[in-house]
Amino acid sequence: MSILSEKTEADMTPLQRARIIGLLSQMRVNSRDPKNQVIKNVINNLQSLSLQAYREQIVNELEAFKGIRKILEENEEDILNEYLFKQITAKKYMGEISTRELVEWAEITGAMLAAKGLKTNQIRKFLDEVRRIYIEAAKNPPKFRHDDIVLLKVQLAYARGRNTQVELLMQVLDPCIDRVREKGAEGFEDFKRLAKMVEAIIAYHKFYGGVDL
Repeated sequence: MSILSEKTEADMTPLQRARIIGLLSQMRVNSRDPKNQVIKNVINNLQSLSLQAYREQIVNELEAFKGIRKILEENEEDILNEYLFKQITAKKYMGEISTRELVEWAEITGAMLAAKGLKTNQIRKFLDEVRRIYIEAAKNPPKFRHDDIVLLKVQLAYARGRNTQVELLMQVLDPCIDRVREKGAEGFEDFKRLAKMVEAIIAYHKFYGGVDL
């Protein structure tokens, strides 16, 4: 099962495809709601997400919707490995990432995580540590400590060991952590971009129906 016809998918950007996956995943999240109401809610979001041109196809998919797992399997490799990961690893430092790129990457990641069923309580310790590091580093950016950033990988690995839904987040953020310079104000600027990306991922995860427990 594809998201849309092969011809239609060929015309879509990775972001548009991730948006559709995020919207379709709401069928599972809102499984107690009448199907007609779910479809109505999704349709209301199409224009704001630049998906109005695919309205008919998306509604057809929703009408016949069986589950999100197969859709993820067929699209995850292409959207993540062939686009998102290559875009991130092409950057030398987080400070090189534009705001537009950061928001796009965060939306793709958030939509896919929502579709996978990630709950924010599964990464609560990681999120708390990002906030703690940011608050401390902001007091004196030139004294920024890179060691704390590297340890964020440990938090992600621990969360991944407990919940497989965290793996996608770990795959996205590990190379981002590697692109934070080691010390000083430049390192802090890189970390600020990382922290903003984490914040944006969580915001989009929630937007696409991700559960916050």
